[in-house]
Amino acid sequence: MTKTAFRCGIACSTLYRWINREKEQGKSELPDKAKHPSRLANMKITPEIGTIILNLRETRRWGTQRIANYLLRMKIKLFAMTMWRVLKKHQIKTIVKRCKKSDYIRYSKEIPG
Repeated sequence: MTKTAFRCGIACSTLYRWINREKEQGKSELPDKAKHPSRLANMKITPEIGTIILNLRETRRWGTQRIANYLLRMKIKLFAMTMWRVLKKHQIKTIVKRCKKSDYIRYSKEIPG
């Protein structure tokens, strides 16, 4: 097996995977399999979780990372990028928090330096 995999320029695990697929399907030619994941991140968001995300954004004005941390405490593991996709889907703009400009005390002396 190792020599065959080396001659073909593939890993041994790939060769074993192909042999097992051939035994299961019983065909001499192996069809191509889809390379995308079978379960996408968009499928994880249920309407209930979506409403929780939107309510947290509206009431508490939290960002995506803070919402993700809050949901993680509720045993719901979602990434901040997923929160961002949900907010973008509902066309909610980003929160811009501006700091109040403080009164600066400028350094000024009669003789510079």
